[in-house]
Amino acid sequence: MDINLVNAKKVSNREKKLDDYFFVISKRKDNIEVECYKNVVKENRIVSGKLQMIIVGDNTEDVGYAIIENFPTLSSSHYMYLGRELQKSFAEKTKYEQG
Repeated sequence: MDINLVNAKKVSNREKKLDDYFFVISKRKDNIEVECYKNVVKENRIVSGKLQMIIVGDNTEDVGYAIIENFPTLSSSHYMYLGRELQKSFAEKTKYEQG
């Protein structure tokens, strides 16, 4: 049986498509809060965002699934990034602000 070996590499910024949303992840006491913003675009540039919802949960799995259910069109790389940031927030004992 032949198995392909894939060398992992970072995708260049030019190959990335920007999603219509961005997220701000924070940890408050025992909860993870994710503020979900829709990009505000002027002259082909993202200039700010409009808050669409806040997702609150006490574990990364539930918060992650809530993001997937409410934002099903995000790119896979955006989901991966959010997963890493959610794990970081959960690892912090008290407070976390996405950097």
